[in-house]
Amino acid sequence: MEGILNNLSLATYNCRGFKSSMPDVQKLLNDYQIIFLQEIWLAKQQLDNLSCLGVSHFAFRRADYDFNDGLVHARGRGGTAIYWSKNLKASSFSNCDGSIIGLRVFFKTIRVVFNQCVSAILQ
Repeated sequence: MEGILNNLSLATYNCRGFKSSMPDVQKLLNDYQIIFLQEIWLAKQQLDNLSCLGVSHFAFRRADYDFNDGLVHARGRGGTAIYWSKNLKASSFSNCDGSIIGLRVFFKTIRVVFNQCVSAILQ
């Protein structure tokens, strides 16, 4: 786990459409442990496309429209996704309406260092 912590790599990418950006996303999956994607522009029925691309990563995603309701929400709500390496101890989360998604990554060594820093500040 310590080697992963020392070399943790993150990337963020505005896809402007997941389907047209698949080669770029695949390169990010090869190079980074955590990838945050914005504007994936996939309907709820298409979200499984994200999981098929990253066999070495888990995927968590949010779509803002559904083919069944025929509505696409206003500009700026293109959906988001997070990929994280299967080597990381992490869990995804969202708020009750799904408008916010996130990732919790667990590193024991960070907690220890953080607690030491807090103790030093409080003394």
